[in-house]
Amino acid sequence: FFFSTRATSAWMSIQPNPRDELAVDVLISLFVAAAISFRRSTVLRPLPPVCQAAAATDPDALLEPPEEEGVNAAPPAAEPDYECLAPLIAEFPSAREAAAHYLATPTASAAAAAPSAQLLHWILRPNKFTLASCDPTLALADIARRTGAARSDLLVPQYVMEVVQPAALPPNSRAQRFADCAEEYGTVLAFHGTGLENVYSILNHGFLGHLNKTALFGAGTYFSQDVRVATMFCKSGAAWEGSAFARQWSCLLACEVVRHPSVKFPGTVVGDVDSPQRESVPDTYVVVPSNDHVRPKYLLIYVDKPPANTTKKMSFFQRHRFLCLVAVYVVVLLLLGLSRTRWFKRWWRGRV
Repeated sequence: FFFSTRATSAWMSIQPNPRDELAVDVLISLFVAAAISFRRSTVLRPLPPVCQAAAATDPDALLEPPEEEGVNAAPPAAEPDYECLAPLIAEFPSAREAAAHYLATPTASAAAAAPSAQLLHWILRPNKFTLASCDPTLALADIARRTGAARSDLLVPQYVMEVVQPAALPPNSRAQRFADCAEEYGTVLAFHGTGLENVYSILNHGFLGHLNKTALFGAGTYFSQDVRVATMFCKSGAAWEGSAFARQWSCLLACEVVRHPSVKFPGTVVGDVDSPQRESVPDTYVVVPSNDHVRPKYLLIYVDKPPANTTKKMSFFQRHRFLCLVAVYVVVLLLLGLSRTRWFKRWWRGRV
């Protein structure tokens, strides 16, 4: 694959590979899954500029835990306008056309484009990561090697996307802190199952363990080294209507976890020393207290419904099926009524 990079004042960004149509398709689908979720006020982060025009403060600041960043972020002064997204998303072209549009449209001229094209360009803008489609067989081999699982135990996905990190990281960023810890302690792979609408935020902001409500074995984000356990927490969602490969799919994340002393691996005892309720972390479970000690490596995509043929336009009957059925019903009633008239009976006897 071909990757393009460009430097900014704070970040060496990698742009999504526009030649990889599947990567473009997945990026748009993950954004749409978050945008149509009833939890979009929390999972649609970062917000596109078209939504946050009315907000006086930076909504992404709410994602950072105050104890880590030392910031008490105030909520937005006004509720973002989420309703404006639906008509813009409805105007999106196919994944192939979207990839061609992004490749052909410079950032400077994107601002003068139609609102739907501006939103599309923003979704595919240079970011802190890029997605690259890869061979599921090779990806599963790497996952099996790094988790110690047998290949036969891994559920074979229809598609696998690799989350590629930039070569240059800004100082003191979460990505840089992860890289430093990974170099010192090493990493293992573990799986995380979640709803499709959450993946967009995870890719852009990482895991936010301080927001998790489940803390059976301590605070943090929960993972499993058994793909079957993590899959139980996957929730499929509706993808982008223009998606070329699926309408309904789920996403399992294979993540790199730092072997930091604070990370609780199977067998780690949790609870106070004098507490009678002390328990050990169960087999295959991994609890990561710090958001800096984990990042996504692969997206394993499982398609619930077969791909739709998006190249053909829907026929009139497909678009107006109910009206057509009503029309057929009315015609049948008219024919039945006509068959009982004297004129029809005389005509029919003459024909027979």
